[in-house]
Amino acid sequence: MVEDALCPIYVREVETVGHAIWSCGATSDVWAEGKSLAQKWCCNEEEFCVTWSRMVQQLNQRDIELVAVTMRYIWLRRNKVVFKEQFTGPKRVLSKAMEDIEVYREAQEISCGQRRSSGVMGNREVRWKKPGVDEVKVNWDAAFNLKTMKMGAGIVIRDEEGEVLVSLRMPKGNVCSPIVAEVHALW
Repeated sequence: MVEDALCPIYVREVETVGHAIWSCGATSDVWAEGKSLAQKWCCNEEEFCVTWSRMVQQLNQRDIELVAVTMRYIWLRRNKVVFKEQFTGPKRVLSKAMEDIEVYREAQEISCGQRRSSGVMGNREVRWKKPGVDEVKVNWDAAFNLKTMKMGAGIVIRDEEGEVLVSLRMPKGNVCSPIVAEVHALW
């Protein structure tokens, strides 16, 4: 529950998603620093999804990736200010986003190269098999810690090319056994 709906940093406007990552005075410095193609786009606070849809339609894939990662770092910066009273400058926010996107792109290139290879990664054979055309494959697993009675579950959904479509994780406490952890993961 939020006690005060005002932006905890700017304290002048109601904090919405659009405000927090796009139009807040505390975030506009990052967008101005980035010289992004989307830098001067306006965002109606209640309709950030409309702005995002417009970006997806009008920007190329590389720019969309950078905008998305920059938004993530703006949100993380906001949380550092609110919860730890630490401020990260706009250049650092943008450089961290650009570093992460480069690491992501390099990983994608390596992954694509390995998929085209003979099916051997390092010294071990890859056991994962592609689903058929127009099918997806769902893999899931759970881990359980008996001492803490906690579990974690993960799910990955891939297409016929092996590209990750969706992945998620779920921590859960008060789990009494590995069997229950597996059931939670399956659920």
